[in-house]
Amino acid sequence: MEEINGHTGLVWTFVNSLKREDAHRLCYENSESWRRLLLAHQTELAQAMKILPSNFRWYAAFHDKKHHPHIHMMVWSADPQQGFLTEKGIEKMRSQLSNEIFRDELPSLHQQKDLFYSQVRDAAMEAMGRLIWRMETGLYHNPAIAERMDTLAGMLEDHKVKKVYGYLKKPIKAQVNAIVDELAKVPMVAEYYEQWNQSRDEAEQV
Repeated sequence: MEEINGHTGLVWTFVNSLKREDAHRLCYENSESWRRLLLAHQTELAQAMKILPSNFRWYAAFHDKKHHPHIHMMVWSADPQQGFLTEKGIEKMRSQLSNEIFRDELPSLHQQKDLFYSQVRDAAMEAMGRLIWRMETGLYHNPAIAERMDTLAGMLEDHKVKKVYGYLKKPIKAQVNAIVDELAKVPMVAEYYEQWNQSRDEAEQV
């Protein structure tokens, strides 16, 4: 701590926290496990903060709180002229540590997310096919979807490039999104959509 007391440049402070159940399951309930984590990735953390690894300095304290064990981390550069942190840099640091902590669980989370995505896609395609058939035969009437589908068909006639979502113009994407919102109200689609959103949120929180 003597070095930081005499430091004339910027000092950044961070808090890295885990839920108690995650900390217990992944063995991050003591200062030594956190210390090893930070030592293993200090080069990447330094790069994210625009600090030469040789000038990267840090100090961390572990707090074993009941619900959220966490560390408080102070970071600075031995060269006061170095160090610059952006939102992108913060995200890079967070991802670097989180990916290591959850390294063994990430593949299964992403596989689960992909599975639910496929189920949502298949259910939506099936639901759309049924809706179109029932609307054409007069067995079902949904003015909202029918109107949006007619509008979309007209917009796509003037669209000369690939009719793939990523290539669509913003107004066409907005129309597609509106149709998707209507489809999401179909019970079978809604069930898979909710599962996919949940698995996506779990993966993004890691």
